Formats: sequence, structure tokens, C-alpha cells
Amino acid sequence: MKNEKEDTAGGRLTQRELARKLGVSQATISRALAKNSRHSAEMRKRVAAEAEQAGYRPDPVLASLNAYRRMRRPITQGQTLVWFGGTQEGDRSSYEAILFPAARTRAEALGYGMEYFWENEPGYSAQRYEQIFNARGVAGVVFGPRAQPHARIELKIENFSAVALGRSVDWPPVDRVSTDHFQTMEMCYAAVRDRGFRRIAFSMTESYSERVAGLWAGAFLRQQMRNPKLPKIPPMLDDDAHSGGKFEAWFSKWKPDAIITMGWHFGCLASLERMKVRFPQEVGVALLVVPEHEALLAGFSGIHEPVEELAAFAVDVLVGRIRNNERGVPRDRRVHLLPGRWFEGRTLAPLPLRS
Repeated sequence: MKNEKEDTAGGRLTQRELARKLGVSQATISRALAKNSRHSAEMRKRVAAEAEQAGYRPDPVLASLNAYRRMRRPITQGQTLVWFGGTQEGDRSSYEAILFPAARTRAEALGYGMEYFWENEPGYSAQRYEQIFNARGVAGVVFGPRAQPHARIELKIENFSAVALGRSVDWPPVDRVSTDHFQTMEMCYAAVRDRGFRRIAFSMTESYSERVAGLWAGAFLRQQMRNPKLPKIPPMLDDDAHSGGKFEAWFSKWKPDAIITMGWHFGCLASLERMKVRFPQEVGVALLVVPEHEALLAGFSGIHEPVEELAAFAVDVLVGRIRNNERGVPRDRRVHLLPGRWFEGRTLAPLPLRS
């Protein structure tokens, strides 16, 4: 008699077992999980629900084997992914403190483990990390966002698949997953305008503007062109130290009634407080990124970035490359943009309601 556990590989529930539970063929399960339109939406939902309830996770090694059969290329070994971060693990104030757990959760759902490595760990070089990753059979690497624009990471990736999260990493030129910054500025500008503000301004540090490739500044200027009846206040890109009184002179000259900006370090909030300008009583404020994890800023009006979705999608992109045995710098580099969403907050009261 056939062993009941014969279809289970190392305790991992297989598609054949799922098929037996649902009374369908293994091929049906495979196609339904791949969202193949050959099967009805009802069947796909039924299979997905059963797979989730039963704890089914795909086997990454078998996925690579399938890719090998299709492409006749060597199989990518290993079931481990790496998050190669720009901040020390455990720094709860960092953006990566939210991104990494979401990425790890998605990796585990796809059958992979994920470990965090800090690029600037004392005593570790890019060459040392390459040796560690090769020894551990790492299949893919996610490059987390960096604090400075145009970051260059000297890790050789010939043996790995790779993806970058955000726009700060220029090298190596791998697939990128990012917020659609042009779209978030368009949304933010429209929200400010629709609340009755007319003297709409934009201010942040020049380095952070460069970190997003100038897309926010470009989108702001585009909105000014599309709204010719509103005053055209030039963008104010300050230095990182907010020194020299540039912002104060700009604010006094142009007298904005609303400012689109960033949080304390990258925007103009500290400058407004230093000038004793109250918001939203005297000037409305909208943040291009409302950091939901920071209590002091969580109530601001502005954009909620899809942080966890970005991390999960980056893993999806990475695993796609792994399963196709595509390693190193890709020939067909792809950039994936996810939209933000508006959050009302308390710092952008419509003009008629302001005191």
C-alpha cells in the first residue's frame, strides 16, 4: 500500500496532497495557484483558500528545477534570501525596521527564509559578505534603501538574484521597487488645492530631493503649469543643516499659505518652529511621507506610502528572478512603482475653518 506521507517532502505539504483534498488533479492545483485563466475565478479562489488554510508553501528548489527544465540552465541552490541593509538591525527608528519584517513574512510565505545583514558591520567588507552568502547558498539579495542618494554597493552579485527597494541605490543596476513619487506629489498638491489653499509651496532638503531623483520637484513644477491661476512659488531646497537663513528669507518673500514638505530632518518643520510659525493655524502642512510609526508625525496630513506592500512586492520580484535562474545584473532591468494613498490628518484644515 502507498505510504500516506509519501507525497510530503520533509514535512512540506505538496500540491498532490492539496489535489487529493479537493478532489482535483495536481495540474489543476498548479494552474490555479499560478492564477491561470484556464480555470474559473471561483476555482482559483477555492484552491487559494484551501492552500492558505492547510499551510501550503511552494518549494523554492522545485520551482528552480522547473525553471531549469524550461531554460536548461543550472539550478539556483539554497532557500535563503538576504536583506542587505543600510541601517543597523534593531534600529527601530529606521525605515528598514518596518520594511524587513514585511519582506521576511512574504519570503516565508513563498517558502524561503530571510536574514538581515548590515552593510557597514565593523570588520566586514563586500568581499567577506560575498564569501558568507556563497557559503550559505543564498539565492537572492534585497538591497534596502540608503540614507544618501546615488549609493554604490560593491557586492558582486553574479551568483545571486537581486532587487533594490527605493531609488537611493544606483549600483548594481538591478530591478527596482519604489513608491511612485511623481504620483504622490500630484495627489498631495491636488489635496492641498482642493482644500482652498492658493499659495502652495514645496520645501525639503536638496539631498532628499535628489534621493528620489528629483521626481517630487518635477511633479510640483508640473502641477504649477497645470494650475496657471495659482501663484508660482519656486521650490525651496535647503541644505541638510537648515543653516544660512535660506528658508526664512524664502518664506518671508513668498508667504505661502500651505507647504508640501517632509518630516523634521528632511523638510522644513524645524525651520517653521524656529520662526514660531504655527501649523495649521498660520500655514497648512502636508507631508509627502507620513511616517505612521512615528508618534510625533503620525497625525500629519499627507501621503501614506505602501511600506509593507513595497517590501512584499520586492520579494515577489526577487523570487521571480530566482525561479527563472536569472542571476547577476539583468539584461531587462525593470522598475516597479506602487502608488501612495492620501491621509487626511490634522495639519491641513480647509481655509474657511482656520482661525
